[in-house]
Amino acid sequence: MSINQENAAATGVQGQIDPTTSAHAEGVREPSDVVEPTRVDSPTPQAATQPETSEGTTDTAGSPTWKEQVVGYAKKTRGTLLGKPEVKETGQKIIQGEIPAKQTM
Repeated sequence: MSINQENAAATGVQGQIDPTTSAHAEGVREPSDVVEPTRVDSPTPQAATQPETSEGTTDTAGSPTWKEQVVGYAKKTRGTLLGKPEVKETGQKIIQGEIPAKQTM
């Protein structure tokens, strides 16, 4: 006696059990019966891992470094909070790259 026949006997279901449909309830359809499978023909997009060529870079000779920008924003915020306009102006000049942050330390 097969497992399907044992299950049928235990549940009281009479008749022939088709092993191809016994795992699925009636009325349930497979996803592939409802919609067509999708296919992607284009490759997945990849992130750039190499530095840009000279065409894509900008001239950073006069602009402050990230560290100098942090110092500039810190000075600007400190000058605003403490009511010191000269500290605030110094921070703004550092952010704009007019003076290096090392001169103000």
